[in-house]
Amino acid sequence: MMTEFIPQLLSRRAAAAMLGIAPATLAVWRKRGRGPRPLRLTPGPRGRTVYRLEDIQAYCRDPELAAGWPLTKFDRPMMSRHAAP
Repeated sequence: MMTEFIPQLLSRRAAAAMLGIAPATLAVWRKRGRGPRPLRLTPGPRGRTVYRLEDIQAYCRDPELAAGWPLTKFDRPMMSRHAAP
């Protein structure tokens, strides 16, 4: 008999507690494409977002490798409009 793997899901509050940050900080990270990868359970702006325990643990071990998100406009260096080319 084959056993299926069911990942343990954490709420935003529980995930933030494991990371030692505020839930609002985790929400900002998610919007900027940083932090552990979120899992969206329901669509829409007020949809429920959870985090897999293994993703939180991987992020704690190595934040740069575990995130795996593409760069966003917030991660790119800011260029002044008045800077010389």
